[in-house]
Amino acid sequence: MEMKIPHNFITVKNHEDKKILLDQYKIVTESLNKINEIRETANTFWTGLNVALIGGIAYLRDAEGFAGNQRLSFILTMIFLGIVFSFSWLSYLVTIKKSVDMRNDILIAIEKYLPAKVFTMCIYKMGRKEGREGSLSFKEMLVPTLSLMCYLLFFILFYYDPKIILPD
Repeated sequence: MEMKIPHNFITVKNHEDKKILLDQYKIVTESLNKINEIRETANTFWTGLNVALIGGIAYLRDAEGFAGNQRLSFILTMIFLGIVFSFSWLSYLVTIKKSVDMRNDILIAIEKYLPAKVFTMCIYKMGRKEGREGSLSFKEMLVPTLSLMCYLLFFILFYYDPKIILPD
C-alpha cells in the first residue's frame, strides 16, 4: 500500500536545499538498512524461541519425572505461549513491513528531485509497486504462520485426544 505523500512534502529552491535533501536521503537509506538488520536478528530470535518451545513440548511429552497434572500444565502453558509468540512474531513482521514501506515511499519521493533514480528503478523492477510483492516475502511470513499452525494443531489434538500429546 503506497503512502500518500503530501504535495509540498519536499521543496527544493536552491543548491543548498538539494544538498540537505541528499543528506536526508542518506539518513533514510541508513535507517532502512538498520530496519533490515533488526528484522534479520529478530527472525533468528523468534525462530530460536519457537524451536525451544516445540522441543520443550516434545521433551515433556515423554518425560517421566513429572506427575501427570504437572506435565499437562507445562505442556498446555507451552502451547499457549507458542500461540501468543507466533501472533507476536506475525504482528512484529507487519510492523516492520509498514516501516519499510513508509521509508521506501519516502525514498521514491526524494528521488524525484535527484538526478538518478536508482532506488525507484529497483523497486519497480522488483515489481513492488505493481502489487507483486511487498517488503516482506512470502517465505518470511510462512515460518511464523507454520509455527502458529503447529501450536494450534497441538491444541486441537490435545482437545480431541489428550493421549496423543500426553500419553499415559
